[in-house]
Amino acid sequence: MHRIMVVDDDPINLAIVKALLEEKYEVITASSSLQAFGHLRRDHELDLMLVDMQMPETDGVEVLKKIKSTPKLRDISVILLATVDTRSQEKEAILNGAADFVEKPIRGDVLLLRVAKELRIRELERSTGNERLLELKVRLQQVLDQFS
Repeated sequence: MHRIMVVDDDPINLAIVKALLEEKYEVITASSSLQAFGHLRRDHELDLMLVDMQMPETDGVEVLKKIKSTPKLRDISVILLATVDTRSQEKEAILNGAADFVEKPIRGDVLLLRVAKELRIRELERSTGNERLLELKVRLQQVLDQFS
């Protein structure tokens, strides 16, 4: 079963996302980035993280940067939960390794589709002999590097 961590300071959003995902996935919740990184120090075996873009102590892009700069964590896919106000950070987030975005207020059907898509991509990346996917990923990173 895939393991997903949801990080959001809003307890209602946290409960909604957990309820949407827990039927198909093992869901771990954190109400702050500090709590999330505390958990990750003990257990970094996650397939995916959903991180709120706007939290009191730090924003989602900073959390993303820390995840992607930590060797034991960098392979965790990160989908950011973004409001209209935080979409202005979209380019920076993509350049720092964000896998996708889900707009708030969250639509359950969209969330489930984006999570399933990202987990499938992750499975394909892990499978042996999938050279075409790895080639596409390298080319995509080269394109993104041109904008940084």
